[in-house]
Amino acid sequence: MRDFWDNISLKYKYLIALLVVILLSFSIFGIVNTIYLRAEFREQEENTMISSMERTVSLLEYQTSMVKYGADIFAFQFPRQDYLTEKLQAFDATPGLYDYYRGQIEADLFTIRNIPSVEEVCLCVNADIASLYEQDSIYYLEDFTDKDWYRSLFSTTESYVWAYGGIFEEPENYPYMTMLRKIYDPDDYDRISGVVVINILLSTIENDLQYVCTQDHSFTLLYDDGGEVFCSFGAEEISPEEKTEFVALSKAQSSGRVDYYTVGNKRYLMDSQTISLSNWKQVLVVPFASIENKMRKLYVGIPVTLLIILPAMIGIAWILSSLITNPLLNLIQSMKKAEKGDFDIPIAPYRKDEIGKLNQNFNVLLTKISILLDQQYALGEKVKSEQLKALQTQINPHFLYNTLDMINLLAVNGDTETIQKAIKALSHFYRLSLNGGRDETILSNEIQHVQEYVTIQNLRFEDKIRLVTDIPAELEEVQIFKLMLQPLVENAIYHGILESESETGTIEIRAEEKDGYLYIRISDDGVGMSSETASHLLEKPKDDKGGYGVYNINERIRLAYGEDSGITYESAPGKGTVATIRLRREGRLEKQGDA
Repeated sequence: MRDFWDNISLKYKYLIALLVVILLSFSIFGIVNTIYLRAEFREQEENTMISSMERTVSLLEYQTSMVKYGADIFAFQFPRQDYLTEKLQAFDATPGLYDYYRGQIEADLFTIRNIPSVEEVCLCVNADIASLYEQDSIYYLEDFTDKDWYRSLFSTTESYVWAYGGIFEEPENYPYMTMLRKIYDPDDYDRISGVVVINILLSTIENDLQYVCTQDHSFTLLYDDGGEVFCSFGAEEISPEEKTEFVALSKAQSSGRVDYYTVGNKRYLMDSQTISLSNWKQVLVVPFASIENKMRKLYVGIPVTLLIILPAMIGIAWILSSLITNPLLNLIQSMKKAEKGDFDIPIAPYRKDEIGKLNQNFNVLLTKISILLDQQYALGEKVKSEQLKALQTQINPHFLYNTLDMINLLAVNGDTETIQKAIKALSHFYRLSLNGGRDETILSNEIQHVQEYVTIQNLRFEDKIRLVTDIPAELEEVQIFKLMLQPLVENAIYHGILESESETGTIEIRAEEKDGYLYIRISDDGVGMSSETASHLLEKPKDDKGGYGVYNINERIRLAYGEDSGITYESAPGKGTVATIRLRREGRLEKQGDA
Protein backbone atom coordinates (compact mmCIF):
# COMPACT_ATOMS: atom_id res chain seq x y z
CA MET A 1 0.00 0.00 0.00
CA ARG A 2 2.83 2.36 0.85
CA ASP A 3 4.55 1.66 -2.48
CA PHE A 4 1.33 2.27 -4.36
CA TRP A 5 0.80 5.62 -2.61
CA ASP A 6 4.37 6.72 -3.20
CA ASN A 7 4.25 5.88 -6.90
CA ILE A 8 1.05 7.65 -7.93
CA SER A 9 1.07 11.27 -9.05
CA LEU A 10 0.17 14.28 -6.94
CA LYS A 11 -3.03 14.77 -8.92
CA TYR A 12 -4.37 11.33 -8.00
CA LYS A 13 -3.17 11.66 -4.42
CA TYR A 14 -5.08 14.89 -4.05
CA LEU A 15 -8.10 13.41 -5.86
CA ILE A 16 -8.15 10.42 -3.51
CA ALA A 17 -7.71 12.70 -0.50
CA LEU A 18 -10.61 14.92 -1.59
CA LEU A 19 -12.88 11.93 -2.19
CA VAL A 20 -11.97 10.40 1.17
CA VAL A 21 -12.69 13.70 2.94
CA ILE A 22 -15.97 14.15 1.06
CA LEU A 23 -17.14 10.57 1.62
CA LEU A 24 -16.05 10.58 5.25
CA SER A 25 -17.78 13.90 5.88
CA PHE A 26 -20.91 12.70 4.10
CA SER A 27 -20.87 9.44 6.08
CA ILE A 28 -20.45 11.23 9.41
CA PHE A 29 -23.17 13.68 8.43
CA GLY A 30 -25.40 10.81 7.36
CA ILE A 31 -24.89 8.89 10.60
CA VAL A 32 -25.39 11.94 12.83
CA ASN A 33 -28.36 13.09 10.76
CA THR A 34 -29.91 9.63 10.86
CA ILE A 35 -29.59 9.45 14.63
CA TYR A 36 -31.07 12.92 14.98
CA LEU A 37 -33.88 12.25 12.48
CA ARG A 38 -34.63 8.92 14.15
CA ALA A 39 -35.13 10.64 17.51
CA GLU A 40 -37.03 13.50 15.86
CA PHE A 41 -39.19 11.10 13.87
CA ARG A 42 -40.08 9.06 16.94
CA GLU A 43 -40.96 12.22 18.83
CA GLN A 44 -43.17 13.36 15.94
CA GLU A 45 -44.89 9.98 15.86
CA GLU A 46 -45.54 10.18 19.59
CA ASN A 47 -46.91 13.72 19.23
CA THR A 48 -49.07 12.58 16.32
CA MET A 49 -50.51 9.79 18.46
CA ILE A 50 -51.27 12.19 21.30
CA SER A 51 -52.83 14.75 18.94
CA SER A 52 -54.96 12.10 17.22
CA MET A 53 -56.11 10.76 20.57
CA GLU A 54 -56.97 14.24 21.83
CA ARG A 55 -59.11 14.94 18.75
CA THR A 56 -60.98 11.65 19.06
CA VAL A 57 -61.39 11.99 22.82
CA SER A 58 -62.72 15.52 22.33
CA LEU A 59 -65.26 14.21 19.84
CA LEU A 60 -66.40 11.41 22.16
CA GLU A 61 -66.55 13.78 25.11
CA TYR A 62 -68.65 16.16 23.06
CA GLN A 63 -71.11 13.37 22.24
CA THR A 64 -71.33 12.16 25.84
CA SER A 65 -71.81 15.74 27.08
CA MET A 66 -74.62 16.30 24.57
CA VAL A 67 -76.32 13.08 25.68
CA LYS A 68 -75.92 14.02 29.35
CA TYR A 69 -77.23 17.53 28.66
CA GLY A 70 -80.35 16.16 26.94
CA ALA A 71 -80.91 13.63 29.71
CA ASP A 72 -80.60 16.33 32.39
CA ILE A 73 -83.15 18.57 30.66
CA PHE A 74 -85.65 15.72 30.42
CA ALA A 75 -85.02 14.59 34.00
CA PHE A 76 -85.86 18.04 35.37
CA GLN A 77 -89.02 18.41 33.22
CA PHE A 78 -90.43 14.89 33.52
CA PRO A 79 -91.21 14.34 37.26
CA ARG A 80 -94.32 16.56 37.47
CA GLN A 81 -96.09 15.12 34.42
CA ASP A 82 -99.62 13.72 35.03
CA TYR A 83 -98.98 10.45 33.21
CA LEU A 84 -96.74 9.36 36.09
CA THR A 85 -99.66 9.33 38.56
CA GLU A 86 -102.55 8.35 36.31
CA LYS A 87 -104.19 5.00 37.21
CA LEU A 88 -105.38 2.23 34.90
CA GLN A 89 -109.07 3.03 35.54
CA ALA A 90 -108.61 6.45 34.02
CA PHE A 91 -107.15 4.99 30.84
CA ASP A 92 -110.10 2.50 30.60
CA ALA A 93 -112.64 5.20 31.31
CA THR A 94 -111.24 7.79 28.95
CA PRO A 95 -110.55 6.58 25.41
CA GLY A 96 -107.60 8.37 23.79
CA LEU A 97 -106.06 9.32 27.08
CA TYR A 98 -103.07 7.04 26.44
CA ASP A 99 -102.50 8.57 23.02
CA TYR A 100 -102.61 12.00 24.60
CA TYR A 101 -100.04 11.10 27.20
CA ARG A 102 -97.94 9.23 24.65
CA GLY A 103 -97.77 12.34 22.49
CA GLN A 104 -96.80 14.38 25.52
CA ILE A 105 -93.95 11.93 26.29
CA GLU A 106 -92.74 12.10 22.69
CA ALA A 107 -92.70 15.89 22.89
CA ASP A 108 -90.70 15.74 26.12
CA LEU A 109 -88.19 13.35 24.52
CA PHE A 110 -87.85 15.44 21.36
CA THR A 111 -84.71 17.24 22.53
CA ILE A 112 -82.88 13.98 23.20
CA ARG A 113 -83.99 12.28 19.99
CA ASN A 114 -82.51 15.13 17.94
CA ILE A 115 -79.01 14.62 19.32
CA PRO A 116 -77.08 13.28 16.25
CA SER A 117 -75.45 10.34 18.00
CA VAL A 118 -78.66 9.10 19.72
CA GLU A 119 -80.26 6.07 18.11
CA GLU A 120 -83.14 5.35 20.54
CA VAL A 121 -84.66 6.75 23.75
CA CYS A 122 -86.97 4.93 26.16
CA LEU A 123 -88.31 5.23 29.74
CA CYS A 124 -88.35 2.91 32.72
CA VAL A 125 -90.93 4.08 35.30
CA ASN A 126 -92.95 2.70 38.19
CA ALA A 127 -96.30 3.94 36.80
CA ASP A 128 -99.41 2.27 35.39
CA ILE A 129 -98.82 3.72 31.91
CA ALA A 130 -95.81 1.38 31.57
CA SER A 131 -98.05 -1.72 31.68
CA LEU A 132 -100.46 -0.80 28.91
CA TYR A 133 -98.49 -2.03 25.86
CA GLU A 134 -95.63 -4.53 25.73
CA GLN A 135 -94.12 -3.20 22.49
CA ASP A 136 -94.03 0.39 23.65
CA SER A 137 -90.78 2.18 24.57
CA ILE A 138 -92.04 2.69 28.14
CA TYR A 139 -90.99 -0.11 30.52
CA TYR A 140 -91.86 -0.97 34.07
CA LEU A 141 -88.72 -0.17 36.14
CA GLU A 142 -89.12 -2.98 38.65
CA ASP A 143 -88.88 -5.56 35.84
CA PHE A 144 -85.09 -4.90 35.63
CA THR A 145 -84.03 -5.40 39.21
CA ASP A 146 -81.90 -8.37 38.15
CA LYS A 147 -79.81 -6.37 35.68
CA ASP A 148 -76.29 -5.12 36.38
CA TRP A 149 -77.11 -1.60 35.33
CA TYR A 150 -80.04 -1.47 37.80
CA ARG A 151 -77.82 -2.53 40.68
CA SER A 152 -75.09 -0.10 39.62
CA LEU A 153 -77.48 2.81 39.24
CA PHE A 154 -79.22 2.31 42.58
CA SER A 155 -75.97 1.65 44.44
CA THR A 156 -74.28 4.90 43.43
CA THR A 157 -74.85 8.49 44.36
CA GLU A 158 -74.22 9.53 40.77
CA SER A 159 -77.19 10.51 38.65
CA TYR A 160 -76.30 8.29 35.73
CA VAL A 161 -74.43 5.14 34.70
CA TRP A 162 -73.38 3.64 31.36
CA ALA A 163 -74.36 0.13 30.31
CA TYR A 164 -73.34 -2.09 27.42
CA GLY A 165 -76.05 -3.80 25.36
CA GLY A 166 -79.07 -1.67 26.25
CA ILE A 167 -81.40 -2.19 29.22
CA PHE A 168 -81.58 -5.89 28.39
CA GLU A 169 -77.75 -6.19 28.46
CA GLU A 170 -77.76 -8.13 25.19
CA PRO A 171 -75.09 -6.54 22.94
CA GLU A 172 -75.63 -9.21 20.27
CA ASN A 173 -79.24 -8.07 19.87
CA TYR A 174 -78.85 -4.47 21.02
CA PRO A 175 -75.42 -3.18 19.81
CA TYR A 176 -75.73 -0.09 21.98
CA MET A 177 -73.83 1.89 24.55
CA THR A 178 -76.54 3.12 26.89
CA MET A 179 -76.75 6.03 29.32
CA LEU A 180 -79.27 5.54 32.16
CA ARG A 181 -80.22 8.77 33.95
CA LYS A 182 -82.12 8.81 37.24
CA ILE A 183 -85.38 10.79 37.45
CA TYR A 184 -85.94 11.96 41.03
CA ASP A 185 -89.38 12.52 42.63
CA PRO A 186 -89.64 16.30 43.14
CA ASP A 187 -91.55 15.79 46.40
CA ASP A 188 -89.11 13.22 47.76
CA TYR A 189 -85.61 13.56 46.33
CA ASP A 190 -84.55 10.25 47.86
CA ARG A 191 -87.18 8.47 45.75
CA ILE A 192 -86.54 7.65 42.08
CA SER A 193 -89.58 8.05 39.84
CA GLY A 194 -87.96 6.52 36.78
CA VAL A 195 -84.98 6.23 34.49
CA VAL A 196 -84.49 7.78 31.07
CA VAL A 197 -82.60 5.36 28.76
CA ILE A 198 -80.55 6.82 25.87
CA ASN A 199 -79.03 4.34 23.39
CA ILE A 200 -76.07 5.15 21.13
CA LEU A 201 -75.18 2.75 18.33
CA LEU A 202 -71.70 1.23 18.71
CA SER A 203 -71.20 1.72 14.98
CA THR A 204 -71.56 5.47 15.53
CA ILE A 205 -68.76 5.37 18.11
CA GLU A 206 -66.64 3.22 15.78
CA ASN A 207 -66.95 5.86 13.07
CA ASP A 208 -65.40 8.33 15.48
CA LEU A 209 -62.60 5.91 16.40
CA GLN A 210 -61.41 5.40 12.83
CA TYR A 211 -59.95 8.91 12.68
CA VAL A 212 -57.41 8.12 15.39
CA CYS A 213 -55.83 5.19 13.49
CA THR A 214 -53.60 7.13 11.08
CA GLN A 215 -50.63 4.72 11.20
CA ASP A 216 -50.36 1.40 9.35
CA HIS A 217 -51.66 -1.54 11.40
CA SER A 218 -52.58 0.72 14.32
CA PHE A 219 -55.76 0.01 16.29
CA THR A 220 -57.79 1.49 19.12
CA LEU A 221 -59.84 0.01 21.94
CA LEU A 222 -62.60 1.53 24.05
CA TYR A 223 -63.35 -0.20 27.34
CA ASP A 224 -65.40 0.52 30.47
CA ASP A 225 -64.33 0.59 34.09
CA GLY A 226 -64.95 -3.14 34.32
CA GLY A 227 -62.21 -3.72 31.71
CA GLU A 228 -64.66 -4.92 29.03
CA VAL A 229 -63.83 -3.80 25.48
CA PHE A 230 -67.15 -2.70 23.99
CA CYS A 231 -65.86 -0.93 20.90
CA SER A 232 -62.71 -1.09 18.75
CA PHE A 233 -61.33 -0.20 15.36
CA GLY A 234 -58.57 -1.93 13.39
CA ALA A 235 -58.20 -4.67 16.01
CA GLU A 236 -59.46 -7.58 13.92
CA GLU A 237 -56.05 -9.34 14.02
CA ILE A 238 -55.63 -8.86 17.78
CA SER A 239 -56.53 -11.88 19.92
CA PRO A 240 -58.83 -11.51 22.97
CA GLU A 241 -55.88 -12.35 25.23
CA GLU A 242 -53.81 -9.53 23.71
CA LYS A 243 -56.72 -7.12 24.08
CA THR A 244 -56.96 -8.04 27.74
CA GLU A 245 -53.22 -7.42 28.17
CA PHE A 246 -53.42 -4.01 26.48
CA VAL A 247 -56.34 -3.08 28.75
CA ALA A 248 -54.35 -4.14 31.84
CA LEU A 249 -51.32 -2.11 30.71
CA SER A 250 -53.40 0.99 29.98
CA LYS A 251 -54.97 0.95 33.45
CA ALA A 252 -51.53 1.55 34.94
CA GLN A 253 -50.57 4.12 32.30
CA SER A 254 -50.78 7.85 32.84
CA SER A 255 -53.37 9.52 30.64
CA GLY A 256 -51.98 11.36 27.61
CA ARG A 257 -48.53 9.74 27.72
CA VAL A 258 -46.95 7.50 25.06
CA ASP A 259 -45.08 4.46 26.40
CA TYR A 260 -43.40 1.44 24.84
CA TYR A 261 -44.60 -2.08 25.63
CA THR A 262 -43.92 -5.60 24.42
CA VAL A 263 -46.98 -7.80 23.90
CA GLY A 264 -46.80 -11.18 22.20
CA ASN A 265 -43.13 -10.77 21.24
CA LYS A 266 -43.93 -7.53 19.42
CA ARG A 267 -43.12 -3.99 20.46
CA TYR A 268 -45.83 -1.34 20.52
CA LEU A 269 -46.34 2.34 21.27
CA MET A 270 -49.45 2.93 23.37
CA ASP A 271 -51.37 5.99 24.51
CA SER A 272 -54.50 5.93 26.66
CA GLN A 273 -56.91 8.66 27.71
CA THR A 274 -60.01 8.75 29.88
CA ILE A 275 -63.30 9.96 28.36
CA SER A 276 -64.89 12.43 30.76
CA LEU A 277 -68.63 12.18 31.62
CA SER A 278 -68.32 8.42 31.14
CA ASN A 279 -66.62 5.38 32.58
CA TRP A 280 -64.73 4.77 29.34
CA LYS A 281 -61.05 4.74 28.56
CA GLN A 282 -59.62 4.78 25.04
CA VAL A 283 -56.39 3.04 24.07
CA LEU A 284 -54.43 3.74 20.87
CA VAL A 285 -51.79 1.16 19.91
CA VAL A 286 -49.23 1.52 17.09
CA PRO A 287 -46.85 -1.35 16.19
CA PHE A 288 -43.26 -0.15 16.45
CA ALA A 289 -42.55 -2.06 13.21
CA SER A 290 -44.75 0.43 11.31
CA ILE A 291 -42.64 3.32 12.57
CA GLU A 292 -39.42 1.44 11.81
CA ASN A 293 -40.59 0.89 8.22
CA LYS A 294 -40.95 4.65 7.79
CA MET A 295 -37.58 5.29 9.43
CA ARG A 296 -36.01 2.67 7.17
CA LYS A 297 -36.89 4.85 4.21
CA LEU A 298 -34.69 7.53 5.76
CA TYR A 299 -31.80 5.06 6.04
CA VAL A 300 -32.15 4.06 2.38
CA GLY A 301 -32.48 7.66 1.23
CA ILE A 302 -29.04 8.71 2.45
CA PRO A 303 -26.93 6.14 0.49
CA VAL A 304 -29.18 6.56 -2.56
CA THR A 305 -28.55 10.31 -2.42
CA LEU A 306 -24.82 9.62 -2.11
CA LEU A 307 -24.86 7.38 -5.20
CA ILE A 308 -26.72 10.05 -7.16
CA ILE A 309 -24.31 12.87 -6.29
CA LEU A 310 -21.14 10.72 -6.28
CA PRO A 311 -20.37 11.28 -10.02
CA ALA A 312 -20.69 15.04 -9.50
CA MET A 313 -18.40 14.86 -6.46
CA ILE A 314 -15.80 12.88 -8.42
CA GLY A 315 -15.92 15.43 -11.24
CA ILE A 316 -15.56 18.38 -8.86
CA ALA A 317 -12.74 16.62 -7.00
CA TRP A 318 -10.94 15.97 -10.33
CA ILE A 319 -11.24 19.62 -11.35
CA LEU A 320 -9.99 20.85 -7.97
CA SER A 321 -7.14 18.34 -8.06
CA SER A 322 -6.11 19.53 -11.53
CA LEU A 323 -6.32 23.19 -10.57
CA ILE A 324 -4.02 22.66 -7.59
CA THR A 325 -1.54 20.12 -8.95
CA ASN A 326 -1.13 21.26 -12.56
CA PRO A 327 0.93 24.34 -11.58
CA LEU A 328 3.15 22.08 -9.44
CA LEU A 329 3.57 19.62 -12.32
CA ASN A 330 4.46 22.47 -14.69
CA LEU A 331 7.03 23.77 -12.20
CA ILE A 332 8.55 20.30 -11.84
CA GLN A 333 8.82 19.92 -15.63
CA SER A 334 10.59 23.28 -15.83
CA MET A 335 12.95 22.23 -13.04
CA LYS A 336 13.82 19.03 -14.89
CA LYS A 337 14.77 21.06 -17.96
CA ALA A 338 16.85 23.41 -15.82
CA GLU A 339 18.56 20.42 -14.21
CA LYS A 340 19.71 19.32 -17.68
CA GLY A 341 21.11 22.80 -18.39
CA ASP A 342 18.21 24.03 -20.49
CA PHE A 343 17.45 27.51 -19.15
CA ASP A 344 15.42 28.64 -22.13
CA ILE A 345 12.19 27.99 -20.25
CA PRO A 346 9.05 30.15 -20.51
CA ILE A 347 8.52 32.18 -17.37
CA ALA A 348 5.96 30.44 -15.14
CA PRO A 349 2.89 32.63 -14.57
CA TYR A 350 2.75 34.56 -11.31
CA ARG A 351 0.04 33.74 -8.82
CA LYS A 352 -0.84 35.21 -5.46
CA ASP A 353 -0.75 31.90 -3.56
CA GLU A 354 2.17 29.87 -2.21
CA ILE A 355 2.69 28.10 -5.55
CA GLY A 356 2.92 31.50 -7.17
CA LYS A 357 5.68 32.45 -4.74
CA LEU A 358 7.61 29.31 -5.69
CA ASN A 359 7.15 30.16 -9.38
CA GLN A 360 8.38 33.67 -8.74
CA ASN A 361 11.48 32.47 -6.87
CA PHE A 362 12.17 29.88 -9.56
CA ASN A 363 11.82 32.52 -12.30
CA VAL A 364 14.22 34.82 -10.48
CA LEU A 365 16.72 31.98 -10.08
CA LEU A 366 16.52 31.17 -13.80
CA THR A 367 16.96 34.84 -14.66
CA LYS A 368 19.93 35.03 -12.32
CA ILE A 369 21.57 31.99 -13.89
CA SER A 370 20.98 33.34 -17.40
CA ILE A 371 22.63 36.65 -16.43
CA LEU A 372 25.59 34.84 -14.91
CA LEU A 373 25.92 32.73 -18.05
CA ASP A 374 26.02 35.88 -20.16
CA GLN A 375 28.58 37.40 -17.79
CA GLN A 376 30.69 34.25 -17.91
CA TYR A 377 30.78 34.27 -21.69
CA ALA A 378 31.44 38.02 -21.81
CA LEU A 379 34.07 38.25 -19.09
CA GLY A 380 35.47 34.72 -18.99
CA GLU A 381 36.18 35.04 -15.28
CA LYS A 382 36.69 31.86 -13.29
CA VAL A 383 35.06 33.33 -10.20
CA LYS A 384 31.83 33.95 -12.11
CA SER A 385 31.90 30.37 -13.42
CA GLU A 386 32.24 29.00 -9.89
CA GLN A 387 29.47 31.29 -8.66
CA LEU A 388 27.17 30.00 -11.45
CA LYS A 389 27.83 26.41 -10.44
CA ALA A 390 27.07 27.31 -6.81
CA LEU A 391 23.73 28.85 -7.80
CA GLN A 392 22.89 25.79 -9.92
CA THR A 393 23.61 23.64 -6.89
CA GLN A 394 21.28 25.73 -4.76
CA ILE A 395 18.41 25.13 -7.15
CA ASN A 396 18.82 21.49 -6.05
CA PRO A 397 15.77 19.99 -7.75
CA HIS A 398 15.77 16.93 -5.49
CA PHE A 399 15.52 19.12 -2.39
CA LEU A 400 12.62 21.05 -3.93
CA TYR A 401 10.96 17.84 -5.20
CA ASN A 402 11.10 16.31 -1.72
CA THR A 403 9.85 19.51 -0.10
CA LEU A 404 6.90 19.80 -2.50
CA ASP A 405 6.06 16.12 -2.00
CA MET A 406 6.13 16.67 1.76
CA ILE A 407 3.80 19.68 1.40
CA ASN A 408 1.44 17.55 -0.69
CA LEU A 409 1.30 14.84 1.98
CA LEU A 410 0.61 17.48 4.61
CA ALA A 411 -2.24 18.78 2.43
CA VAL A 412 -3.67 15.26 2.14
CA ASN A 413 -3.57 14.96 5.92
CA GLY A 414 -5.12 18.41 6.35
CA ASP A 415 -2.19 19.73 8.44
CA THR A 416 -2.54 23.37 7.40
CA GLU A 417 -0.42 24.69 10.25
CA THR A 418 2.60 22.62 9.21
CA ILE A 419 2.00 23.49 5.52
CA GLN A 420 2.17 27.19 6.38
CA LYS A 421 5.37 26.59 8.33
CA ALA A 422 6.95 24.62 5.48
CA ILE A 423 6.05 27.14 2.76
CA LYS A 424 7.15 30.05 4.92
CA ALA A 425 10.52 28.37 5.53
CA LEU A 426 10.92 27.45 1.85
CA SER A 427 10.05 30.99 0.70
CA HIS A 428 12.45 32.56 3.20
CA PHE A 429 15.14 30.05 2.21
CA TYR A 430 15.02 31.10 -1.45
CA ARG A 431 14.70 34.78 -0.60
CA LEU A 432 17.93 34.57 1.38
CA SER A 433 19.51 32.59 -1.48
CA LEU A 434 18.79 35.44 -3.89
CA ASN A 435 19.91 38.14 -1.45
CA GLY A 436 18.58 40.86 -3.71
CA GLY A 437 21.09 39.87 -6.44
CA ARG A 438 24.12 40.69 -4.27
CA ASP A 439 27.08 38.31 -4.10
CA GLU A 440 27.90 38.99 -0.47
CA THR A 441 25.77 38.86 2.66
CA ILE A 442 26.32 39.21 6.37
CA LEU A 443 27.05 36.22 8.57
CA SER A 444 23.75 36.50 10.51
CA ASN A 445 21.76 36.20 7.22
CA GLU A 446 23.76 33.13 6.24
CA ILE A 447 22.94 31.60 9.65
CA GLN A 448 19.22 32.32 9.05
CA HIS A 449 19.53 30.67 5.64
CA VAL A 450 20.89 27.49 7.29
CA GLN A 451 18.20 27.62 10.00
CA GLU A 452 15.40 27.71 7.37
CA TYR A 453 17.07 24.79 5.57
CA VAL A 454 17.23 22.73 8.80
CA THR A 455 13.59 23.66 9.59
CA ILE A 456 12.47 22.18 6.27
CA GLN A 457 14.57 19.05 6.77
CA ASN A 458 13.15 18.58 10.29
CA LEU A 459 9.64 18.73 8.85
CA ARG A 460 10.67 15.92 6.50
CA PHE A 461 12.63 13.82 9.03
CA GLU A 462 10.48 14.41 12.14
CA ASP A 463 12.80 16.76 14.06
CA LYS A 464 15.82 14.46 13.97
CA ILE A 465 18.33 17.30 13.51
CA ARG A 466 19.30 19.69 16.29
CA LEU A 467 20.99 22.90 15.21
CA VAL A 468 23.11 24.91 17.67
CA THR A 469 24.67 28.26 16.70
CA ASP A 470 27.19 30.34 18.62
CA ILE A 471 27.97 33.58 16.79
CA PRO A 472 29.45 36.46 18.78
CA ALA A 473 27.51 39.68 18.35
CA GLU A 474 30.54 41.53 16.94
CA LEU A 475 30.80 38.99 14.10
CA GLU A 476 27.14 38.96 13.00
CA GLU A 477 27.65 41.84 10.54
CA VAL A 478 30.81 40.37 8.93
CA GLN A 479 30.53 40.23 5.13
CA ILE A 480 30.97 36.78 3.56
CA PHE A 481 29.98 34.98 0.37
CA LYS A 482 26.32 33.99 0.30
CA LEU A 483 25.45 30.25 0.01
CA MET A 484 28.64 29.33 1.85
CA LEU A 485 27.32 27.34 4.84
CA GLN A 486 24.27 25.44 3.52
CA PRO A 487 26.16 22.83 1.41
CA LEU A 488 28.35 21.98 4.43
CA VAL A 489 25.26 21.58 6.65
CA GLU A 490 23.61 19.45 3.96
CA ASN A 491 26.65 17.11 3.91
CA ALA A 492 26.53 16.92 7.71
CA ILE A 493 22.88 15.84 7.58
CA TYR A 494 22.93 13.35 4.71
CA HIS A 495 26.44 11.87 5.07
CA GLY A 496 26.79 12.20 8.80
CA ILE A 497 23.62 12.19 10.93
CA LEU A 498 21.13 10.31 8.72
CA GLU A 499 23.66 7.52 8.09
CA SER A 500 24.02 6.90 11.84
CA GLU A 501 22.13 4.10 13.54
CA SER A 502 19.76 6.45 15.39
CA GLU A 503 19.43 8.83 12.41
CA THR A 504 19.43 11.70 14.89
CA GLY A 505 22.15 14.17 15.82
CA THR A 506 23.33 17.70 16.49
CA ILE A 507 24.98 20.23 14.20
CA GLU A 508 26.90 23.08 15.80
CA ILE A 509 27.97 26.27 13.99
CA ARG A 510 30.44 28.46 15.84
CA ALA A 511 32.42 31.52 14.73
CA GLU A 512 35.49 33.26 16.18
CA GLU A 513 38.13 35.75 15.14
CA LYS A 514 41.76 34.83 15.70
CA ASP A 515 45.04 36.25 14.38
CA GLY A 516 43.34 38.26 11.65
CA TYR A 517 41.23 35.35 10.38
CA LEU A 518 37.55 34.50 10.74
CA TYR A 519 36.94 30.85 11.57
CA ILE A 520 33.51 29.26 11.08
CA ARG A 521 33.25 25.65 12.29
CA ILE A 522 30.38 23.31 11.30
CA SER A 523 30.55 20.16 13.43
CA ASP A 524 28.25 17.12 13.65
CA ASP A 525 28.08 13.97 15.74
CA GLY A 526 27.30 11.71 12.78
CA VAL A 527 29.09 8.61 11.51
CA GLY A 528 32.24 10.49 10.54
CA MET A 529 34.55 9.47 7.68
CA SER A 530 38.10 8.62 6.87
CA SER A 531 40.68 11.29 6.06
CA GLU A 532 40.87 9.96 2.50
CA THR A 533 37.12 10.47 2.02
CA ALA A 534 37.34 13.95 3.52
CA SER A 535 40.11 14.94 1.11
CA HIS A 536 38.02 13.85 -1.88
CA LEU A 537 35.30 16.34 -0.87
CA LEU A 538 37.65 19.20 -1.82
CA GLU A 539 38.57 17.73 -5.21
CA LYS A 540 36.84 18.63 -8.44
CA PRO A 541 34.32 15.89 -9.42
CA LYS A 542 35.37 13.84 -12.43
CA ASP A 543 31.87 13.62 -13.92
CA ASP A 544 28.63 15.62 -14.09
CA LYS A 545 26.72 13.53 -11.55
CA GLY A 546 27.01 16.13 -8.74
CA GLY A 547 29.24 16.75 -5.76
CA TYR A 548 30.18 20.32 -6.78
CA GLY A 549 28.84 21.96 -3.62
CA VAL A 550 31.86 21.84 -1.27
CA TYR A 551 34.39 22.08 -4.15
CA ASN A 552 32.72 25.25 -5.50
CA ILE A 553 32.66 26.92 -2.09
CA ASN A 554 36.31 26.11 -1.44
CA GLU A 555 37.35 27.40 -4.88
CA ARG A 556 35.41 30.63 -4.45
CA ILE A 557 37.01 31.24 -1.04
CA ARG A 558 40.56 30.60 -2.32
CA LEU A 559 40.05 32.80 -5.37
CA ALA A 560 38.57 35.67 -3.38
CA TYR A 561 40.40 35.47 -0.06
CA GLY A 562 43.73 33.91 -1.07
CA GLU A 563 45.37 30.50 -0.97
CA ASP A 564 45.68 30.62 2.83
CA SER A 565 41.88 30.65 3.11
CA GLY A 566 39.51 27.77 2.43
CA ILE A 567 37.86 24.69 3.94
CA THR A 568 39.49 21.95 6.00
CA TYR A 569 37.96 18.73 7.42
CA GLU A 570 38.65 16.88 10.64
CA SER A 571 36.89 13.52 10.93
CA ALA A 572 37.22 9.90 11.92
CA PRO A 573 34.79 7.00 11.51
CA GLY A 574 32.29 6.98 14.37
CA LYS A 575 33.52 10.31 15.80
CA GLY A 576 31.68 12.92 13.78
CA THR A 577 33.02 15.56 11.43
CA VAL A 578 34.22 19.16 11.78
CA ALA A 579 34.34 21.38 8.68
CA THR A 580 36.27 24.63 9.26
CA ILE A 581 36.02 27.67 6.98
CA ARG A 582 38.99 30.06 7.25
CA LEU A 583 38.64 33.59 5.84
CA ARG A 584 41.05 36.52 5.94
CA ARG A 585 39.41 39.07 8.25
CA GLU A 586 40.13 42.10 6.06
CA GLY A 587 37.93 40.61 3.34
CA ARG A 588 38.26 39.55 -0.29
CA LEU A 589 41.36 40.21 -2.38
CA GLU A 590 39.29 41.84 -5.13
CA LYS A 591 35.72 42.96 -4.60
CA GLN A 592 33.33 41.70 -7.27
CA GLY A 593 30.36 43.68 -8.49
CA ASP A 594 26.80 42.76 -7.69
CA ALA A 595 25.77 39.57 -9.38
